[in-house]
Amino acid sequence: MAILALAVAAVFVLRRTRPNAERPYRIRGYPIVPGIFLLAALFLLGNYMFSEPLTFAINVLIILAGLPVYWWWEKRSKV
Repeated sequence: MAILALAVAAVFVLRRTRPNAERPYRIRGYPIVPGIFLLAALFLLGNYMFSEPLTFAINVLIILAGLPVYWWWEKRSKV
C-alpha cells in the first residue's frame, strides 16, 4: 500500500513541478479521485502502523533499503 500511496503522491508532485510536460495518460477526476485514494491509503497505513508496529517498521526498512541502490544507480547513470 505504501508504494501505491507514493505513486499517487508522485502524480501531484510531477503535475506541480512539471506543468508543461507531455501527459500521455489522463487521470479521471484529477485532483479529487487521486486525492481520495491517497487519503484512504494513508489511513490504511496509519491503521497498520498502530495495529502491527513491528511488522510496519520492518516493511518501512525494506522499502528504505532500496535508497542506496537508487543513489548508486543515479550516480552510475550520470557518468
